[in-house]
Amino acid sequence: MAGKKGRSGKGKGKHSGWLFLRTGKIPKEKHHIELNLNRLRQGLIDGLGGDQRVGEGQLIIIDQIVQFTGFLDLVHLYLKEEASPFYLDKGRLHVQPALSTFYLSCANSISRNLERLGLNKAAQKKIPELQDYIETKKGGG
Repeated sequence: MAGKKGRSGKGKGKHSGWLFLRTGKIPKEKHHIELNLNRLRQGLIDGLGGDQRVGEGQLIIIDQIVQFTGFLDLVHLYLKEEASPFYLDKGRLHVQPALSTFYLSCANSISRNLERLGLNKAAQKKIPELQDYIETKKGGG
């Protein structure tokens, strides 16, 4: 178990997410995350038609998805193995700094970027044009 954490989140264990964002490196003992990220990147490229069909702009979005997913995976692993999502400080319950606003921003960014790539199935639910909707209602549809 990790040592007592203060507001800064500094203590015995760290999630390595910030290191990954700065350097792109994942600690050797967390190599399985790197393998998953490589599979994710290739899966996104394949989902868009393969290497030959993916443009530079799409690769930038894919790399951002992979980067933010790596950050979130490292935070999740840290919380699972070493810490609770919460900590007590001076009698008050706090959320771990790892679950900061930036954490939520990463999660939201992944979703938005999947929509931009057209790979978010929920976002693909098309709303009909008003005229088309009226026509279907007139026809008894």
